Amino acid sequence: MKRSHAWQQHGTVSLWRYLDNLRNYPGWHIGADAAGCASMLALLDALALDGPGATRTLQLSPPSPAQLAVPNNRDARWDAPATLRLTVDEDVAFWQWDVDARVPRCA
Repeated sequence: MKRSHAWQQHGTVSLWRYLDNLRNYPGWHIGADAAGCASMLALLDALALDGPGATRTLQLSPPSPAQLAVPNNRDARWDAPATLRLTVDEDVAFWQWDVDARVPRCA
């Protein structure tokens, strides 16, 4: 059995981007509680050991008000995907970012 298949998600992981003030807050932001961080690291280790073709999907939570307040941009609109799929490719230089199943959520 592949190690990534035995992995189970724990904790909370959030991924979001701001829709306003992009000059100061560009790109994607990720946050996790301690259990979510440990769980993500365990998944990355398992995927690396399983090698090319290994894949798993993380369930994501909307960012908390505390996470949104960190950069002092709490009034900005934002959106967040509901899931994040990680797949190991044969080409170690390959990188692809597809945002599917995006669930817009605005604060």
